[in-house]
Amino acid sequence: MRLPDAIETVLLILAVFFPFYWYNQSYLSKFSLQLVALLILIFVFHNWLTGKRRGSDPISQYQTITIIMIITVITVILVLSTGGAGSMLFWLLDFLLFFVAVFFRARAGFIIALAIGIGFLLNEPLLTNQQLTNLISLLLMAPLAAIFSTQFTRLITAQKEIKVLSNQAKEEEMTALIWLALDFRNQMVKAIDLVSQIKSNLSLIPYHQREKLDQLYQNLKDLFKSGQELKKTITIIMIIIIITVILPRVRGAAAVERMESNSYKIRWPNLNMTSGSKSSSNYNILDTLGQTAPGEYDSTGFKVKAGFPYIKTIIPFSFTISDLSIDFGSLIPGSFATQINTLTVSSGGAGGYAVTAAQNNPLTVQSGAATIPDTTCDSDGCSETTAGVWTNTAKYGFGYNLSGNDVPAAFVDSTYFKQFADASQSETAQTVMSSANVGQNRTATVTYKVNVAATQTAGDYENNITYVATPSY
Repeated sequence: MRLPDAIETVLLILAVFFPFYWYNQSYLSKFSLQLVALLILIFVFHNWLTGKRRGSDPISQYQTITIIMIITVITVILVLSTGGAGSMLFWLLDFLLFFVAVFFRARAGFIIALAIGIGFLLNEPLLTNQQLTNLISLLLMAPLAAIFSTQFTRLITAQKEIKVLSNQAKEEEMTALIWLALDFRNQMVKAIDLVSQIKSNLSLIPYHQREKLDQLYQNLKDLFKSGQELKKTITIIMIIIIITVILPRVRGAAAVERMESNSYKIRWPNLNMTSGSKSSSNYNILDTLGQTAPGEYDSTGFKVKAGFPYIKTIIPFSFTISDLSIDFGSLIPGSFATQINTLTVSSGGAGGYAVTAAQNNPLTVQSGAATIPDTTCDSDGCSETTAGVWTNTAKYGFGYNLSGNDVPAAFVDSTYFKQFADASQSETAQTVMSSANVGQNRTATVTYKVNVAATQTAGDYENNITYVATPSY
């Protein structure tokens, strides 16, 4: 039995303010965890005690003020015990609003949100910006919970109505089939048999009535045949409904909406039924079958190309670096030192490939802070994005040059250098090789160059350069 609205409101407010009172009493607050455990036991016992009187409806299991009060007290106690308005568990209050709005009353979410806000303002007069933001977001969450509750309730009601109508339709179909199979058939057989018996004594019937009797006999036979045809039609319709409506829903739940195992989960999968290379003496074909609605679709503002082609990878993707350790040896101030290594890429993907590079930081002395800066080239204008000529030995620093296949056009010749992108300065890794075409054994030579001044701090300098090769399909 539902309590009056005024009493429910008072009980909900008490459920919110009780944890604040408990928390502010020093002799009670130290038993907060024990209180939570006790309330959980009461919750379990209450469900067990009243379970037999409730139906199987999952919503009805929580539609009692007792359970709502228990859950509210537990949630607020946990939030207060872990930091109050700044607690890392504050999000539990948002879930509490949705829970109360959906499983109890939509307006109850507003009552609890307002009571919690007042409770925190009274309990913590000086709120930080974060705590104030949490309280405002909680108050804004109340109308969202109410809207969600309304839509959820409508959905559940609609599903129940659909189920009732479906059951009624099945009952009507079954009644019709039983009537056709038993009552209609038996009565028609009796009527036809009776007319047949009357026709056997035609000598006692006037001639003009014999014709009417023959017509009645024929009409009964036709009606019997039409009843049998109607029975077959209803049976066929039921079979079609089972095949086209029920079975696709059963299969769809497993094959369309989700595929999963212990090691993977795929939502809305779409797997081809066959693909590969097929040939005979007259043709060679690469194909893929099974894509839903393949083709190109467009309208104002968009264009969609649906489907997946089968592309046989003749050239597997690979990336190698000829030398993983570059050693310049002892540097002579005012004199260029260079070393090289080779990057090799093979890519059979339809979209080609790209290789990017970045350094973790400038060349830095081991166990120290001294660095060799990145070069700015002769004109002081080159960077990680711009190349420049570097031939002046009075310009110091560290940089690189590229030559070979698929390198950026900025490297006009062997005198043009760039800086490596510096990850410690959040610079974006730069492309050193790229192509939109299929390629095999595409090579590029990286020339590393360093020059130091006579005032450079002595020591062993090092850094790490990371190359990332990415295929495109």
